Order: sequence, then C-alpha cells, then structure tokens
Amino acid sequence: MAGSKKWEKEYHQSAKETSSGTITAVVENQAENPAKDFLYHSDSGDPTSLTVTGNGSNSESSNSRETIDGVLISADIRTDNVSGSAQPGASLYFEYSDETKSFGAIMGIKAVGSYNGRTYSGGIGYGEWKDYGGDYDDYGLSSGGGGDALTGKNCKISKTGNGYQGSWKESESKLRHTPNGPEYTTTVTTVEITVMPYKEPDKPQVTLYGCSELATEEQSNVIATGKPEGGKFRFWVEPGDIINVQSDGESSANLTGATPGKGTLYVEYTSPEGKTNQTSQAASCVKIEKYNGGQ
Repeated sequence: MAGSKKWEKEYHQSAKETSSGTITAVVENQAENPAKDFLYHSDSGDPTSLTVTGNGSNSESSNSRETIDGVLISADIRTDNVSGSAQPGASLYFEYSDETKSFGAIMGIKAVGSYNGRTYSGGIGYGEWKDYGGDYDDYGLSSGGGGDALTGKNCKISKTGNGYQGSWKESESKLRHTPNGPEYTTTVTTVEITVMPYKEPDKPQVTLYGCSELATEEQSNVIATGKPEGGKFRFWVEPGDIINVQSDGESSANLTGATPGKGTLYVEYTSPEGKTNQTSQAASCVKIEKYNGGQ
C-alpha cells in the first residue's frame, strides 16, 4: 500500500535452452594400465584429432508491470532468441575401467539472434509505450554434460572395436520463486561422444625433396625427412648406372649424372623402432651434345 492506494508489482520470466553435440576424438590413453583400462583428460594433453559438431538455441521472455489501484504506471515486455553452431574445440574427460565408466564433455556454441521489447513509463494515466530491440552478433552458449554409466540412468557407455562410445541426455524444468516473481527454466541437452585411442602407424612417414633429373656430370643434392624422427635413411637409383648416389650418412645425398637414361630415385627410412617405409621420384640423365645449335 502507498498511502491509501494499492501498489502492485508483478514479474514473470521463462527461458528454454536446447543443445546437442557430437564429438569424435583420437587421444592418447593416459591410464596407468593402458592394456586393461582407458583414461583421457584434455587438461593433460591435446587430442591427436578432434571433430565437434552440434547446435544450440536459447529463448527467453519476461514480463514485468507495476500498477497503482489497477492503473498501469510501468511495464517491460521482452523476448530474446538466439541460435548457432558448435565451435571447434571441446573439453573432454573419459574413463573406462572395472570401477568407473564415465565421461564429461563441454563445448561452446557461437550463436546469433535478436531481442525485442516494449516498455511503458510515465505518470498515472498518461504514460506511453515505446518499442526497442537489437541484434546479437556473438552470443556465447556453453553446452555439455556427462556422468557415470554405472550409477546414472542418463549416461550410457559402450566399448567398440575401435574405441568407446558414450551418450548423455537430460531434460529438466524448474520453477524458482524470486523476490521479483516466478522464473521458469527448461533445459534439454544431448551429448554423444566417440573416443578412439591413438595408435602409432604401421609405417613411418618419409618424404623426399630435390632434383633428380640431371645432365651427365651435373650434380644435385636431395634431402629426405622421416617421422618419427631419429631413424636412418638409404638412397639408391634404379637402374643404378644412370646416376651416382653418395649419401652423407644422415638425411641427404649427392647425385651426379653418369649415363644417359631414365629411372627412379628411391629413399628408404627406418624408424628408431625398426619400422621401414620408402618413397620415390623420377630420375633421369641426359647427355647434351649442343647448346643453341652450337652457338
């Protein structure tokens, strides 16, 4: 009551947020016993590869009004709507053992949208309504979830031939009473995750750079690189009489044109673990009789 007049204030707000995401990651197994268990946490190392897809949206509405003896003196009616797609990165946790089968994932969603509203202000009986609004160019939403498949009904985890799969879904509606009035909130979140332990390739990587097409007695230098680093290189040409090959004993070789002909230059890389791989490129030797007709 304000004097003999009755002053009332009402406020209602509601919000609904939905998001879904799919995450596929190749990661190092951080478990103490990787032959038996699996453990990965992104705080301890980046994934070897990571693919994140998904989307999300958020809509909110609010309605507030003040009256004196039933006469409107102020009001604000507003709606916000944004939606967007998942950003590339994600925070991940995944554990699979006899004691725990759990995961957690958080991703960001870059959303765009707009807000619109009407506001009323002024004295009793002579106020006016005004419209307002604007755009959201970069509205950040955070989405994620997870749990323990052994104890939570919303979480599922299974082992596959290549790794592990997990899913989590939650839908929740809340009513919260505030000093200004009631707030209604609904959230729906879905997360699906596929995790594959990283494995060293069966063969190392090897690349070759440099020119191997020469004139007789012309020289060139070729260089090779290999991964994982620390291995040994071997260079040769087939047929062997067209170009002489002299390796420096490390990652390069000197070539000298010898006999006219066409062939192939090879390099073989042996990794520190003893695994081998090779690559090649065209090789040739030509004998030049005349330049520019002998001029």
